[in-house]
Amino acid sequence: MLALVVQATGSRLGQANDVLYQLAASQYATVFHDVTTGNNAVVCASGSPNCGSNGFTTGYDAGTGYDLASGLGSVDASAMLSNWSSVAASGTSISLKIDGSTLPVSVTHGTSLNFSVGVTPSTATGSAALVTTQTAGAAQPTNNGQVVVPISSGAGTLSYNGLPGGTYTVYARYSGDTADAASSSTPINVNIAAEASSTLLTVNAYGTAGGSAPLTNLAAIPYGSYIFADASVYGTAEGYDASLGLATGTFTIADNGATLGTAPMSSGNFASFPSMAAGVYPFVVGTHKVVATYPGDSSYKANTSNTVAFTVVKGATTASVFDASPTLNSTASEVVQVDIGTTSLGTAPTGTITLTANGVTLGSASSLLTGVATDGSAVSYANFTVQGSQFLAGANTLSATYSGDSNYQGSSATSSITVSQASFTLKAGTIAITAGSNTGNTATISATPNNGFAGIVNLSCAVTSTPANATSPITCSVPATVNITGTGVATGTLTVNSTASTSGGSYTVTISGTDAATGKVTASTTTKVTVTAAVAASLLLTNSGALSIQAGASSGNAVTIGVTPAGGYTGTVSLACAVTSSPAGAVDPITCAMTPPSVSITGAAAASSVLTVSSTARTTSSLDRSRDLLRGISGTFLAFGVFLLVPTRRRRYLRLLSMLIVLASLGSIIGCGGGHSAASGGGTGSSPTSSGTTAGAYVITVTSSATGVGAQTSTVNVTVN
Repeated sequence: MLALVVQATGSRLGQANDVLYQLAASQYATVFHDVTTGNNAVVCASGSPNCGSNGFTTGYDAGTGYDLASGLGSVDASAMLSNWSSVAASGTSISLKIDGSTLPVSVTHGTSLNFSVGVTPSTATGSAALVTTQTAGAAQPTNNGQVVVPISSGAGTLSYNGLPGGTYTVYARYSGDTADAASSSTPINVNIAAEASSTLLTVNAYGTAGGSAPLTNLAAIPYGSYIFADASVYGTAEGYDASLGLATGTFTIADNGATLGTAPMSSGNFASFPSMAAGVYPFVVGTHKVVATYPGDSSYKANTSNTVAFTVVKGATTASVFDASPTLNSTASEVVQVDIGTTSLGTAPTGTITLTANGVTLGSASSLLTGVATDGSAVSYANFTVQGSQFLAGANTLSATYSGDSNYQGSSATSSITVSQASFTLKAGTIAITAGSNTGNTATISATPNNGFAGIVNLSCAVTSTPANATSPITCSVPATVNITGTGVATGTLTVNSTASTSGGSYTVTISGTDAATGKVTASTTTKVTVTAAVAASLLLTNSGALSIQAGASSGNAVTIGVTPAGGYTGTVSLACAVTSSPAGAVDPITCAMTPPSVSITGAAAASSVLTVSSTARTTSSLDRSRDLLRGISGTFLAFGVFLLVPTRRRRYLRLLSMLIVLASLGSIIGCGGGHSAASGGGTGSSPTSSGTTAGAYVITVTSSATGVGAQTSTVNVTVN
C-alpha cells in the first residue's frame, strides 16, 4: 500500500508513521477499519513460554481504537491514497554539499568525503539520509544500511569513505517529523573509480561438540571437524579496519590448486566456505593449502588472497562392546554388538571389526553398519552372534579390535562374560489313589539345576502305560513352566485325575522338561500311579424321561434306555421290558418292545436301546346312531300300518288310534335318542362306543441280563401316561 502512495506522490515517504498516525487522529473512520473482536493468541506446545493451560499463548485482545492485537485495524488503501496529502506537515527544504561544494565529485573508492546537510526550518528535528541513484550491483546498501546524518538546529555533517564505485548522483533526504514534511536536496554527480583491493583469508576450526571452543592447532585438526575458510575484501589504501565500502560478487575457494566451491559476499565484506547450512566439509586427512580469489566489482579491483595452510589428521575413535547378558549358558547364544564411536560429523568409519575370546576369533565384520549418535557424530557398528560352546566354562574376556581406515584411528575394547555348562534333572514322587478320588492325587516335581543352569523350564506329562483293557484311564497335568533361579530347586505339582469308573491297577506317568531359552537342554523322569477301583463291575440303566401319549399314538411313543458300564464292566447286555403297573380294570393295556434287544459294552462308553410303547386308539359311533334312527322310523311306520289295517267299521275308534300312532312315534324317537347306556359310553353327540387303551398311569420295567465281566441284572422303570 505504501508503494502505491510512493507512486501517487512521486517521492520517498521517509518515516511514514508520522503521516499514518496523523490520519488515524483526524480521519480514522475513513482510512481505517477498526477490528474490535478476536485476539492474537496462537496454538502453542505445552510447556513453551507464555503457553496457557488451554494450549494457546497468552495474547492481546482486539478492542475499540488502537490495540496491541490489531493496531489501527485494517486499511482502506484507496482512502489512504486520497487523504495522504490532507495531513501533510509544514514544508521543508534541504541542501547537500560534498567537500563544501555542489560541484561533481570524481575520486577513487575509499577516498574520505565530507558531507554537509542543511534543513529549513532550523527547528526541524530527526535525521537525513545520504541516498545514491546507483543501480550497479542491485544498489547495494552502504555501511550495512543507510548512511545517516543526524540533524541538530537544522544542520548536520558526516565524513564517509564508503560511497560505492560507479557514476551516479547523491542527494540528501530529510525524513520529516510530526510537524515537518520530508524533503530532498538537489543531487550531486559523483564518479567513484574502483580501488586496489586485498582479501584477508583465515581458516577457523571447531570441534563437533556443542559449544566447542575454536581449535587453535591448525596443524592437527581432527577429521570431521568444522573447518571454515573466511574471506574479507578491503581497500588497500585505507586498510582492513578503515574500509567502509561494501564489496559485491562471489569468491572462488581452491584447495591445493583444486577448486572447492564458491562463497557469495554477505554484509560486512565477508564470505565463508562452506555455508553453515552445508555443515561439515569433508576435508580429507592430509595437508591443505587454501586460497580465495575475488573477481572485483565497481568498488574493488580483483585480487587473490593470502594462502592458509592447515593439516587434517585421523579422527579418534572409541570402541565399545555390548553383550546382551554378563552370563551365558553353554548351550545358549547371544548377540554381541561392537560400536565404533567418533567425535566427527564426517563420514562414518569403515574398516574391520574383529571379536575374539581366549585367543580364538569369534567373528570379523568388514561391512559395517552406520548410524548417527545423539550429538550428531558418526557411528559404525557390527553385531556378532556368539555361542556358549565357543567359550570356556567360567569367566571369559571378549576383545573387540577396530582396524581404523584412511580417516580414523583404530581402537579396541574388552568386556567379560561368564559361561556355565548347564543342565537340570527332574524327579517326582509316587501316587496311590482310589478311582474317582481327589484325595492324595498329587506329587511334587523337583527340577534340580546342574552346573549353574538357570532359567525357565517348559514341563509336560503323559500317561505312558496303563493296565490291560483299562476303562476311563487316568489323566495327568503339570505346570506349564518352572523357573530355576540361582542354585535352588524349582518345584511344581503333578496332578492325576480319575473317575469312579477308572480301572484299577498300575499306571506310569512320564514328566518331561525342556529349557525355554534354547530347547537344547532336556530331562525326563517317570513315576508310578497305583489305582484302586472304586466299585465292582456293574451296569446302570437310565431312561430319557417319562412318556405322555394319546391312545394309539405312533409318534412320541419311544424312550431311550441308556446302558452305562461302571467298574470296568464289558460284555453283552440283553434287554427286556414288561408292563408292571396299569390302571385298575384297564381295557386294551399298553405293550412294549426293545430295539435292539441287546447291546455290547466294550469299554467305558455307554450303549443305548429304544423302548417303544404301543396302545389302542379309540373308535367313533356314527354307524351305531344311524341304525338306532332306522329302528325309530320303522316303529313309526309299523304303528301307521296297524292303523291302515283297522277295519273301516272300526274307524270310529280313529281318535284313539291316532293317539297310539303318536305315542309309538315318540317312543321310537326316544329310543333313538337315549338307547345307549352309560356303561357303553352312550350319550348324545359323538361319544365313542369303544374307548381304546384305558387312560391313566402305566409303569414299564426294563431289565438287563448281562454276560461277561461283572455279569449282573439291572432294572429301570419308565412311567407312561
